[in-house]
Amino acid sequence: MNIYAVRRYGALLVVFVLGMILGSLDGKLIAVLGIPMFMMFLFNLDIASFQPKKKRSEKYAK
Repeated sequence: MNIYAVRRYGALLVVFVLGMILGSLDGKLIAVLGIPMFMMFLFNLDIASFQPKKKRSEKYAK
């Protein structure tokens, strides 16, 4: 088993546990918790997509 399979298995477990937790909560509480987290994810994704690739590669080269 390589590291990618372990990471996929870990991500699957995280999604499963989050689904169990969110399934037991009320719909309004899910909206209050989920919408801001989803917006932060989108903002971070947007910022990362506009960064030049050269700067990102220099960051990890150190």
